[in-house]
Amino acid sequence: MSNGGTFSIRNDASADQPGVILPSLLTVSASSITLVNGGKISAEAFGRNGAASDIQIHFGDRLLVDPSSITTSATDGNGGSILIEGSGVLTLDHSQIRTSAGSSGNGGDITIHASALVMNGGFIQANTQGVGASGGNVAIDVRTFVPSGSAVIIGGATPLVFQPDSSLNVIQAAAPTGVSGAINVSTPVTDISGSLHRLSTEVVTFGKLGKDLCRVGASSSLTPLGRGGMRATASGLLRPEGPIVIAEAERIDATRPDGPSAQAATRSASLRCER
Repeated sequence: MSNGGTFSIRNDASADQPGVILPSLLTVSASSITLVNGGKISAEAFGRNGAASDIQIHFGDRLLVDPSSITTSATDGNGGSILIEGSGVLTLDHSQIRTSAGSSGNGGDITIHASALVMNGGFIQANTQGVGASGGNVAIDVRTFVPSGSAVIIGGATPLVFQPDSSLNVIQAAAPTGVSGAINVSTPVTDISGSLHRLSTEVVTFGKLGKDLCRVGASSSLTPLGRGGMRATASGLLRPEGPIVIAEAERIDATRPDGPSAQAATRSASLRCER
């Protein structure tokens, strides 16, 4: 589901006594579930003394929430519970799983069973604003738990406000004027910040891309560049090198093809090029 696509169940009924209105159930089951760009699964109750319905989600290899939400809320009643079960990875990317209650109800419970939980700016909250009410219980049973930055805020009496662009990872069951719910995470946070993985790619050799100025043609072995000597190739080491210096007398003698100084100058230039 994307671009605001929604699965929802809503209750607008009111009753004189709490518990008279029996909430129903919203169930979503699929091998792979993706909520992106505002996708939403929700259960809401707006009436007086009305509890929100429960939500159950069953998935196979993946449940991706990016950036989207799975929520229950009640204006004047108990928040519905959320159960998420799957054999694969649950990813919360700048998204939230939340149960909330308003003026008088208790927060709904949140239960997660999965192979792995990945949180990147993710919020899991079972809060209530009810006076003297209790926050819902949060139970997370996963083999691997990886929050971004290897950091997650767990607990706290003051509900933190979810911000879509925030990098915080939060797990809460807060009740500012009541009793906070219990939070149980069955696996420790996994720190992967120090791990390295070898990439399966070939090393690119740049030697063939660099032009060797000493080999400009099939029969050439030296290319004069004038004062300053030869430049290093792209694959060579960077090191300071002095220029080729030929004494003035040798330059004069070098005009003679058979002169000894001409042969010495040629040898010096060749050595300089080969370096």
